[in-house]
Amino acid sequence: MSKLFSIFIPKDKPLFKYIFLLAIPVILTNISRVLMGLVDMLMVGNIGIEYAVSAVAFGGMIAWFFMGFGISLRTGTQSLASRRLGQKKFSECSTALWNMQFVALLIGIPVTYLCYINTDNIFSYLINDSSIQQLTIQYSKWIFLGIYFVLSSFVFQGFYTGIEKTKIHMYATVGSNLVNFYFNVALIYGSEKIAQYFEGSLFEFLKYFWIWIDFPELMIEGAGIAT
Repeated sequence: MSKLFSIFIPKDKPLFKYIFLLAIPVILTNISRVLMGLVDMLMVGNIGIEYAVSAVAFGGMIAWFFMGFGISLRTGTQSLASRRLGQKKFSECSTALWNMQFVALLIGIPVTYLCYINTDNIFSYLINDSSIQQLTIQYSKWIFLGIYFVLSSFVFQGFYTGIEKTKIHMYATVGSNLVNFYFNVALIYGSEKIAQYFEGSLFEFLKYFWIWIDFPELMIEGAGIAT
C-alpha cells in the first residue's frame, strides 16, 4: 500500500513546486472562462423574464461548439513555443504565435460572420419553443461576434503557457470577467436601475461611473453585448 501512495509523492520537489506555480494561473484562467457564462446566467436570472437563464445557457453552449476549435490552436501553439523554449531558440518562440494567429484569423472571421448572419436560422432549427428561441437569438447573436476573438485568445494562452508566463493570460482573463460583470450591470438593468443594483453592497461606489450617461435596460441582449 505504501508503494501505491508513493507515486503521488513528488520525487523532485523543486520541479514540482515550479510546475505547480505554473499550473495555478492556467487553472484560474480556465475557471474564469466558464465563470463569464455563469455570471451572465446569474444576472439575467434577476430580470424576471421566463426562460432567460435557459436561453443564456443554451446560447453559450452552442457558441462554445464553434469556439472549441480554439483549444486545438492553443495546444499547437503551446507545444511549438515550449519546444523552442526548451531548445533555447528564444527568438523563434513567437513564430508559432504569429502563425497560429493567422490560422485563427483565417478560420475565425468567416465562422464569426456566418454564425452571426445565420443566428436566426441556427436556433430556429435547434429550438421549437418560440419563447425561448427569441431570447436565445437575442443573446447569441452578440456572443457569435466574439468567436474570432476567443480563438485569438486561445492562441495567446497557448503561447504564454508555452514560454512559462502563465500569469499574463490569467490577468487578462480575470480582467475580462470584471469588465463583463460591470457592463452586465449597466446593459442588463439600464441606467435607472444601476444605483438600485449596487445599493447597500461593497461596490456601491460603482454606480457613480454611470451617472454621466442615460441608456435603456437591454436585459438578456445586454448580457450578450457585455460578454
